Amino acid sequence: MNSFAPILLMLRFFLAIVLLTGSAEKLLDIGIFTGQVRNYRLLPDALVQPFALLFPATEIGAALLLFFAATSIPVIAVLLAATLGVMINLQRGRTHIDCGCGGPAGQPISGFIIGRNILLMMLAWLSARHFTFNLLSGLDISIALLGGMTMSGFYFAANQLVANQLRMHSERT
Repeated sequence: MNSFAPILLMLRFFLAIVLLTGSAEKLLDIGIFTGQVRNYRLLPDALVQPFALLFPATEIGAALLLFFAATSIPVIAVLLAATLGVMINLQRGRTHIDCGCGGPAGQPISGFIIGRNILLMMLAWLSARHFTFNLLSGLDISIALLGGMTMSGFYFAANQLVANQLRMHSERT
């Protein structure tokens, strides 16, 4: 057995929680997410609504594939697409738009989101390195799940802290 398998599974649980939470928040208020997609000004109007429905579904599919395939390419592709959208708009000087990440409401796009997504892509890549589902005990799986949930808690707390800081900074200017 790969001695890193429980750690790799923990990363997969963490990534799945992040993707599933983000997609759920988008789908629960698809009208707001559609507006966020429109604000990026990357798609023709006719494609905004289909994309707003397809993107969260793709996030769900990528999250589920983490447990049925050794690859993490779908997760990396979803994160890369979102990161490119943020990068293009930052390059355009459009820092006032909501990221649409499914996290804290009103979180403007920033370099933090790019760095965060790059870190998530690196973790996704690492989670696929020599990963095997075989021979993991119930204890391994339980510890990996708890670790993934703990990582998620830190991730969501950090996102909220950064969103609050950016909001306070924008209110002062």
